[in-house]
Amino acid sequence: MGDSCCDEHLGIGEVKALLEQELAVPVYSVAIGGSEDADVYHGFIGSLNDQVDEVCATLTRGPSPFRSGFNMVGFSQGGLFVRALVERCPGLKVHNLITLGAPHQGVMDVPNCINPSHGEREKTLCKLIETLLDKGAYAPWIRDHVVQAQYFKDVRDPGYLAHNPFLPDINQEHIEKNPRRVHAAAPGGAED
Repeated sequence: MGDSCCDEHLGIGEVKALLEQELAVPVYSVAIGGSEDADVYHGFIGSLNDQVDEVCATLTRGPSPFRSGFNMVGFSQGGLFVRALVERCPGLKVHNLITLGAPHQGVMDVPNCINPSHGEREKTLCKLIETLLDKGAYAPWIRDHVVQAQYFKDVRDPGYLAHNPFLPDINQEHIEKNPRRVHAAAPGGAED
């Protein structure tokens, strides 16, 4: 949220460069859209379900150095995203999934949205997102287009299960489970 895939001097791009340098391994940083600016934008606006499908298609088509398997790491909102990717993308061979600070049970606010390292555009987007979530995270346009609304979980609002298009599915909170999931929890919480 407010970060991009690729800036080698900031955020995830810096982590990517550090991992490549220190571990001497190839690192693929997931990007949504055709540019670094588009990637930042899609961290706020878009459908997480569509984004997961897009990245799944990108990672599973054509030749790939990751075909034999790889480790996946996600930070914050990205941790939630990569978990959904592992759950839903049958062509991925992920050895280990590591998430750090991921809101797997959702959020009731946009934590640390305004970050001093963000530029004016990111700060403006954060203020807009906070305003939209305050107006109603489960309102149709907001829930379908604001990324943070798709993992917004207001435990006081009975509309969460019925109207949240993303989080209840990946957390298997619906009575009927989504058949497109690759990994479904078995009884007792174990993965099959």
